[in-house]
Amino acid sequence: MNLTFPSTRMKFLGVLLSVVWLNACGTETKETAANGTATADYASLWTQVFSRCGGCHGVSSNTETEGGPDLRTQAGAYSALVGVKGSAYSSWTTFQRLRSECAGKAFIQAGSAKDSMVVAVLDSSVSLGSCAVVNHQATGKVNVSAANLAVLKQWIDAGAKQ
Repeated sequence: MNLTFPSTRMKFLGVLLSVVWLNACGTETKETAANGTATADYASLWTQVFSRCGGCHGVSSNTETEGGPDLRTQAGAYSALVGVKGSAYSSWTTFQRLRSECAGKAFIQAGSAKDSMVVAVLDSSVSLGSCAVVNHQATGKVNVSAANLAVLKQWIDAGAKQ
């Protein structure tokens, strides 16, 4: 009897751990979605991060952002940001006048979050050297959670695929 008890107990423990692990994965996913944390794909990041930007970026009545990237739609935001340098928006006079040193920087540099203006705009710990951007979190213009910021960086570092 002592010989079968440990093996039965080990099988039971293995099954129990498998069930707990599978349930934990499902629970984590549901909690993440319920808490409003994005996953590392563009559709989720659009919902949790970028959809908030169109209130200023893309509205022609906003003189500070007029002529800049139009971030009012999911497809438009992606095309306006990923791989696009500041120099692409020559009619964005506020940007060109105040941030001319950023002209050679990409808004989103696929494969490198640390070199992306969007990340610097949301994370004050990211520096782009002489390209000084206004941190939108610090000014209270936007509020992106630390979890969503981490997912954004992960997505960019993974290649920023649409």
